[in-house]
Parts: sequence; C-alpha cells; structure tokens
Amino acid sequence: MSKREPDHGSHAGNEGDALKHPVLAGVATHLVKPGKVFVYAESHAGRPEYVLPMANGKWKAGIGELSKAIEKANGQYIASGDEQARILLAATQAFVQAVKFGGGTWPAIPKGFYLGSTAIVKAVIQQAGVGFVFKLYDTDPNVCNALNYCHLRQVAECKDGYDELLKLQEADLVLVDPSLIREGDIDRILLALEHLVSKGIPFICWTPRLGNDAGQPAAIYAEFLADAQKRLGGFGISPLLVRWSKWRARTCGCCLHVWPGHVQAVARQIVDEIRKAMGWDEA
Repeated sequence: MSKREPDHGSHAGNEGDALKHPVLAGVATHLVKPGKVFVYAESHAGRPEYVLPMANGKWKAGIGELSKAIEKANGQYIASGDEQARILLAATQAFVQAVKFGGGTWPAIPKGFYLGSTAIVKAVIQQAGVGFVFKLYDTDPNVCNALNYCHLRQVAECKDGYDELLKLQEADLVLVDPSLIREGDIDRILLALEHLVSKGIPFICWTPRLGNDAGQPAAIYAEFLADAQKRLGGFGISPLLVRWSKWRARTCGCCLHVWPGHVQAVARQIVDEIRKAMGWDEA
C-alpha cells in the first residue's frame, strides 16, 4: 500500500460540499448505533483529503462563507437566544467536529487540509467509538490508492460505483455522489437507488443542478428530476433543491434525494438552515 498524496483541486470545499458534507455528517451521526459496526458505501468516493488553494479556490464561496454564517449565528445565539441560529449551529455541529477530529481545520486556513466525504464519515464513526467497514468505489487508481492508505486497510476498489451498488446487500448508509449527470447516467442512478430501497439501505444521493445560459434548467437535469419523481416518488422520496445565490450556466445548485423518511427529516432540517444562512434559493 503506497503513500497517498493529498489533492490540490480547486473544487474542494465548494458550495456543493458546504451543503453535502454537513448533511452527510449529520445523517451519519443520526444513524450510528452504540456497539454496532457501521457499514458505509460510496459510489464516487474521491480523495480522503484535499489541500485548499488559498489564491483561487472555490472553497471561499462554499465552506468559507458557511464558516462565516456559523460564526454570525453563534453571535446571534449568544446575544439573543435566536432559535434559527441555534438550529443552524446544531445542524452543522457534527460536520465541524468531524473536520476538527479528523485533523482538518475549521474555518479553513492556509496550509490546512479539507477532509473528503469518507474521512468525514470516518471521523464521525470514531467519535462514536464504534468500528467501521467501508465499501468505496472510484475509477481512478490514484484515488483508490489514497483511500486505502488513509484508512489503513483495503476499503476502495477501482470499479464502477453504479454497478457495485447493485450488488450491495446491506449497509448502514450509502452516498451516491456523481459530479456530473451525463447521457446514460439517469437510469443508472435511479436503478441504484431503487435497489437500495429494495434492500432497506439508507442513502443520500447528491446530484448537481445543471443550468444553461438562458437561466433555465438544462434538459438533462429536467429529465433527471422528472424520471426521479416517477420512479422514487412512490417511496416517499422528494428532492431537496438548492440554487446558489448567483446563477451560472452548467452547475447552478444541487439536489438531494434521501431515504428513508427519518433520514430525510434530518437532511431536510440541515438543508433548510444552511440554505437560509447562505442566502440560497430553493426554486
């Protein structure tokens, strides 16, 4: 198992992460049970840690702004006992603790590491004092090497995550996390989610909201939402939608599908409060 190198990608900690990772930490905290090994799977695992570029990183509009919002809410709560501020703090607490526990920094500072999703979940699990089993998939051999080195065991396989999720028989939580929705991806995403429901496996599915230059949803994104409603609506799954403050063509926000209901309720509370704090829209 060779040494891994942290990624210096400019996308780490961006607006999508500022929503996805607190939700992931909060849901994992909700699902961890004392004395029970926690089984976690992820379709597009990515690296376990990142170095945040200080000059032009997208983290400034993501976790950078979120950290300011949390600090502001903290001040409001101390001064007036504001209920919304209290909820925001509670909703992000697990994420903040996970980043600190895992060796990252909050707020992000120069030369600091930002934890990827698997390291955040690992930190939550370790704080709970239980063991873990990871089933992680990525098609990049360097990423798989980094995951196996960081977690000190063979946790990642260089395989197609959608295919592998269709073989999954049990887990405590699954993150389906495609960075893009491409031609042919819609059916594969929904097949994976339908399979997880059939096995009773809780999941978070994060997808980017895609737009065009005319300020309208991209055709493939509209198709994904429509198909998801047809195929997942019967399970009580409705999308949690977020649109960034500034419209941009291509990725203009994100969408979460979460199951089952008690997990969706946790996710919805976190999404609602972060959306308010960041000034993001739902529509």
